[in-house]
Amino acid sequence: MKKAGKIIVIGLGITVAIVLMALMAAPLVARKYVEAHSMELVGRKITVENIDLNVFTGNLGIDNFVIKEQDTTENFVSFKNLTININLLDLLRNRLSVRKIHLSGAEIEIYQSKNTFNFTDIVEHINSKKDTTAAETETKKDSTQSIDIHLNDIRLIDCKIHYCDTVVGSDFGLNNINLQIPALNFGNQATNGGFKLKFDQGGELLTKLKYDMQTSDFQLDVELEKFALESTYPYIKPVVYASGIEGELNTKLHAEGNLNFITGANISGVVEVDSFAVRDTLERKIVSFRKSVVDIESANIDSVKFIINRIELEDNVTNVALEKDSSINLTNMLVLVQKEKAEKDSTATEQGVEEEKKAKKRPYFQVKKLALKNITTNFEDRTVRDTFEYSLSNFDIRMDDFELGKANKIVVDGKVGRTGTINTRLTADFEKMPDMNLFVALQNVDLTEFSPYVRQMFGHQISQGNVSIVSHNSIINKQLNGANSVDIYNCKMEKDKSVKPAHNLPLRTALYIITDKDGHIAMDLPVKGDVSSPEFSYGKIILKTFGNLLLKVAASPFKMIGGAIGMKDKDYSGFDIDATKAELNNEQYQTLNEIAKMMEAKPELSLEISQKIDEEKAAARVATGRLKKDYYLHRHTEISEETLRPLDLEAIKKISETNREFVAYTDSVTATKGETMSEKAMKVYGEDAKRQVEEATRERLETIVRYMRETKELGEERVKVKEESGEEMGKADRIYFDVE
Repeated sequence: MKKAGKIIVIGLGITVAIVLMALMAAPLVARKYVEAHSMELVGRKITVENIDLNVFTGNLGIDNFVIKEQDTTENFVSFKNLTININLLDLLRNRLSVRKIHLSGAEIEIYQSKNTFNFTDIVEHINSKKDTTAAETETKKDSTQSIDIHLNDIRLIDCKIHYCDTVVGSDFGLNNINLQIPALNFGNQATNGGFKLKFDQGGELLTKLKYDMQTSDFQLDVELEKFALESTYPYIKPVVYASGIEGELNTKLHAEGNLNFITGANISGVVEVDSFAVRDTLERKIVSFRKSVVDIESANIDSVKFIINRIELEDNVTNVALEKDSSINLTNMLVLVQKEKAEKDSTATEQGVEEEKKAKKRPYFQVKKLALKNITTNFEDRTVRDTFEYSLSNFDIRMDDFELGKANKIVVDGKVGRTGTINTRLTADFEKMPDMNLFVALQNVDLTEFSPYVRQMFGHQISQGNVSIVSHNSIINKQLNGANSVDIYNCKMEKDKSVKPAHNLPLRTALYIITDKDGHIAMDLPVKGDVSSPEFSYGKIILKTFGNLLLKVAASPFKMIGGAIGMKDKDYSGFDIDATKAELNNEQYQTLNEIAKMMEAKPELSLEISQKIDEEKAAARVATGRLKKDYYLHRHTEISEETLRPLDLEAIKKISETNREFVAYTDSVTATKGETMSEKAMKVYGEDAKRQVEEATRERLETIVRYMRETKELGEERVKVKEESGEEMGKADRIYFDVE
């Protein structure tokens, strides 16, 4: 009996020894197996330094595990240590309880080329093996009871992920990934987790999750600190022509809801961007700001309800340029790769569209505070010869308690150009736009900054002046009723002879004429119209009204000046004359006196005098008169040319060109028949007649110029003779007046 007992003890000892030896050898055998059959298992080479298994404690440890890249010696996945501890007794209760899963020093290299990754071959290799065991696996699933799974103390320690998209050019790294999930339960208990990781380019991400596996309720907190936006550039590059993006993103968001109804989750928190900038391909900053904040009280996609506590933007600068080809730099930065969207299904009926509108939930959108501070927009127009540069700076835009469906008030204040200011008050229900009430006050805007446009359009340089505009506009049922009061002060212009203007309008003269004695140009410009009309343009209406006024002034300058000083409405552009005489009559002198009075009211204007004479017609009249006078003296031999009396001169005028005796005399003197009386007269007296007309023309002009310069004391500088061709002037035998 003792011998048998001894044999049993020895047998049990040997059995235990064999089992222990097998258990001790198992990790070594497993390591050798994995390394030897890695190509068969995953299609890649795998190396493992050590596998440690303790069946008594349920502890598994793997050290220095590596999966190589395909056809290279580089590492695809590696880690320094993986420790898993399992409660083996719970397996008997149909429950998998993992006390801890710790992974440290893991490094993963991910490369993407279009739709292919550096692990695509592994997936394809594993999927090829799944097909052979699919039926067997499905049978086992059907016969297996559900098992509770409880994973505790899950940690990632100092892990790294490197991602590279070889097509886009993205290179993205996550360093120092540290994740900790206290418990992850696939059963009736709640799950708590979270992780922390750092990005290569800068930034840190922290998350916390609470999840109830039974109800699917969750709470998620996401905190992103100083995330470098430059890492997103490769993804922006395909749609925006830019050389880079700068800035730091900070978020602190909380989401709470049910995973089965994710769109019903409520989201709250703060999103902040600091030191943001986008540069174009020439490294110029196009858009930048120091700080932006969006504070979300509540956002719910399903109920379409969004409540924002505050939206803030500080120190924003936007640089806008109109290029020489009339394109805009901001638009040019967009990569135009999208085609027209497909037309909507032609089978959809209008009734269906209406039903869809009715079923659509009405959005609720509220912003409790909007504050945009120190906003600057710099504008360049490179389409003009001398680039136009203008700045709208120090703008503050404020709005409190904004809501859709009610009248909201927006206040805008800022600086316009070098010296101007703007104050704007807008009241509108944004659901009923374009109906609104808008008040705009522009004060002390420097006009000299607009010289590039004035120079190119009208050939003048603005040397001095400012403008103030007060505009009241009301739009009701899309019908605009606007009133604009414009006050231009001390506007001075100089003609730029180096420029060929697009429009030949005497702008400088016209503005001076409508300037009052105190240096102001005051005008009211009403605007009315249907803002829904495609042809409607507020700016065009203003410019057209102002342009028509200037054209009216240019066409009738004396009428505008005379009206301003209370003179009678009369045509002062000139008066008719007898081209054969140099003398002026009393009515013509009175016109000169009135023009002189108007010139005194506008001391900076110069008077331009010109005359248009039909010299051939005038000479013919002189020659015919001379022929009649000689005929009269021939008939009255007792009278000589020196003794002609007024009665004789009147009789000479009355001689008819068809008088038989006069015709016979003319034929005898000229020795011609069949020609007109004027032609006959010009053959005899033509040269003398032309010379007399020329002398009368010269003397008449000298008389007018001398009278205005000396008698009316306008001076030589302000009274000028204007030489113009007949085509540029009106009818003949007339004196013309203009101002400059």
